[in-house]
Amino acid sequence: MTKLNVAYFKEIGFELILVPFDDSFGKKSYDEKREVIKNLQLDIRLSGMKGTVVPIWKSETYKYFIAPIALHPFIRGFSWDEVVSRVNREVSFRN
Repeated sequence: MTKLNVAYFKEIGFELILVPFDDSFGKKSYDEKREVIKNLQLDIRLSGMKGTVVPIWKSETYKYFIAPIALHPFIRGFSWDEVVSRVNREVSFRN
């Protein structure tokens, strides 16, 4: 198992788990990304957290993420450095 650092947020009306990845995540196929998200969601629930799992990664100067449209404005409000600085939990992930 791999240990992943995550940023857990509990804001008005939702719980959100941002999972920072390196730029290699962006090179995965659509299906590979969906499989990672599905496994992350399960492993995070098993760890006792709940909420929407959002993988986020940086490629050169731009950050990318996969999240429900309703959360885009909230997530876009964070710089990459802010996301990394808000890491506050560690999760075991089976890859």
